[in-house]
Amino acid sequence: MTVESPKVKYNVRVVASSRGRYIAGEIASCGVKKSRVEDAVSDTEHFTIKLESVPAPECIILKYRMLEAGGTLFFSESVLEKGAQFSDSIVTGSRRQFRVLRESLQNDPFDLPSLGRDILEVIEHFCRDSFVISYPGGSLTLAHRPFLVGVINVTPDSFSDGGDFLSPERAIEHGLALAEEGADILDIGGESTRPGAQPVEAAEELRRVIPVISALSEKCSVPLSIDTYKAEVAVEAIAAGAKMVNDITGLFGHSAMAEVVAEQKVPVVLMHIKGTPEDMQVSPKYKDLISEIIARLRQSLERAKSCGIDFEKTIIDPGIGFGKTAGHNLEILNRLDEFRSLGRPVMVGTSRKSFIGQILGVPPKERILGTAVSSAVAILKGAKLLRVHDVRETKQVLKVTNAIATGKITD
Repeated sequence: MTVESPKVKYNVRVVASSRGRYIAGEIASCGVKKSRVEDAVSDTEHFTIKLESVPAPECIILKYRMLEAGGTLFFSESVLEKGAQFSDSIVTGSRRQFRVLRESLQNDPFDLPSLGRDILEVIEHFCRDSFVISYPGGSLTLAHRPFLVGVINVTPDSFSDGGDFLSPERAIEHGLALAEEGADILDIGGESTRPGAQPVEAAEELRRVIPVISALSEKCSVPLSIDTYKAEVAVEAIAAGAKMVNDITGLFGHSAMAEVVAEQKVPVVLMHIKGTPEDMQVSPKYKDLISEIIARLRQSLERAKSCGIDFEKTIIDPGIGFGKTAGHNLEILNRLDEFRSLGRPVMVGTSRKSFIGQILGVPPKERILGTAVSSAVAILKGAKLLRVHDVRETKQVLKVTNAIATGKITD
């Protein structure tokens, strides 16, 4: 697997928002005509946008244009006082003000016209709540509640349940049980990606997973996902009945994976990892954690697009525990909503992870309550899929948290 340092121009993202689901209703309750509510919401919702490494001349033009629109923009004083060539910038305003900004930038120099469009696109992405992920023979609608992805590790050495389901019979039985408990997707993997894990040959990975996928595809209606970064494993797994691919390298682990996903027309989970499972937890460091992860995921999405993968078939995963310290994992959960700026449903996998163990001081199989709390936080921060070992317990967490978040009790 190879992981490169991401370089993404501007790396635009929403870092804060005053957006709330009750704004429109409250405005209407004041007697505002229905025809004017949408315009009123456009003035009321505010967004704080971060732009990275903006050239000094663009900072100055942007500040002037944003002031004209009625919003604000901040950048480093060193641009004016010390002749700095670049600065990160924070721009804040209402949706209407950003529309005015886009129009005012249309005839400006540099990349400012496209930046104006990018800012509005990121806001639209951030506000998106519904996704339809189609796969061969069906689709998943991620709208009213997050989906549960049940984990099936057909491995001898996974961190939480290594060896528990190594035999095909036990793995199949476990998969059927997870489906019965309420899993919406079953994610089957034949290579451990725990910290320090050694790579497994594709032939061995296939030997482990193909019998399980074949049997489960016949015995249950829940769509199956193959957890692999190897293109040849993905091809055989899809032929055996898998409907999607979960790639921990975000399409950068195997040169042919993106082409396989595009050709097979299956959805793909693009995860962030720093390093490889073998070395990822050896003192992982970031200059700007969230910025670097989002930039890398943007690269994965761009690679997917360039290889012909439908944007609507992509899912992103910030990679809790994959090249992150406990502090990094906590920051990702705290700021998970920023990943919505990419416009794709976010999958989160905190289940039984070591950072929960560090907090509670308990072994993996005793981290159910810790997983429950982290799952609730992820839901409230916008996660659309939760990858978990304990489906029955997490389903209860999901129902209660989602009811609180939406104000509705649903099935």
